[in-house]
Amino acid sequence: VNTVQFRFPPGSPRPSWEEIAKFIKQLDTDPLLMECAYKTARDRSLFVKFKNQDAMMDSTKKNSEPRRFSFTNGDSVVVRMCIAGSNMHYVRVFDLPPELSDDSLAQVLESYGKVELVVREKFPPDLGLDHMYTGVRGVYIDVEKEIPPSVDVTNRKARIFYSGLKDTCFLCQEVGHRRDSCPQRATRSKQDKQQKHSSTPSYAAVVSAGKESIERPTENVVEEIIEILEEDVIAETDSIEDVQEERPVCEAEAISDKEKRRKAGLEALEEVAKAIQEAMANPQAAQRRAQYAASRSSSGSNTAPRKKCARRTHY
Repeated sequence: VNTVQFRFPPGSPRPSWEEIAKFIKQLDTDPLLMECAYKTARDRSLFVKFKNQDAMMDSTKKNSEPRRFSFTNGDSVVVRMCIAGSNMHYVRVFDLPPELSDDSLAQVLESYGKVELVVREKFPPDLGLDHMYTGVRGVYIDVEKEIPPSVDVTNRKARIFYSGLKDTCFLCQEVGHRRDSCPQRATRSKQDKQQKHSSTPSYAAVVSAGKESIERPTENVVEEIIEILEEDVIAETDSIEDVQEERPVCEAEAISDKEKRRKAGLEALEEVAKAIQEAMANPQAAQRRAQYAASRSSSGSNTAPRKKCARRTHY
């Protein structure tokens, strides 16, 4: 009665009285309100009995966070204060909003045992936020009936965890394993991997499966290209032969045209030379030249008389 309990993890060394005294002094409780402290090997627990129930409840609220119990050899374990009882447990409740009252949660959990106290957990003091709540609630309850891993509280699903809770899968709701090791999850993961591998064919599968369908079009294309190239070569050969046959004819025609132009030019030059000779032999023309020279000299011009020259025409 009016007793709290600190349960040590399995394998922990048995604490000495010196270690127990040091731990009790670190609690957020007045030691004068405590009546007795004792330990039991069978329960692996440290019990502290208070003088009255109010002192016990007040100490439980102030020390709801986990505490570290240090041994003289340097080892330490984490323990939590809970109300001692035949089947008393500290049940942690997750996923509930802070606006939800503690009475609503206690009313739901009373169907599984006697609820002694509901507390709200805070951040650890070493984080500097010990004035803030984490949203996790702790319920001290004397469990009479097994509590399921999740309960409905005012149309909200709350997750439950405590030391006596059996491993229950949140995926398939089966008892005996957790969600991380759920067979259905492993089967789904395997199926997803198989679908992924089947939807992504390997290079070897593509090559072996589509070898014929890939090679046949390639052969047809190569044959068509060869045929086209042969036709082009034949056509090109024929055109070259035609050009070689036509080339002498074109060259002969070009030579004859050039010879005609040369002969026509010579004939024109001969006619011009003949006209000049006739003009030089004509006495009237000589008289006109003398008169022209005299008029040029009398005018004082030093320019030489212009000579009449025949202009050669190029074709």
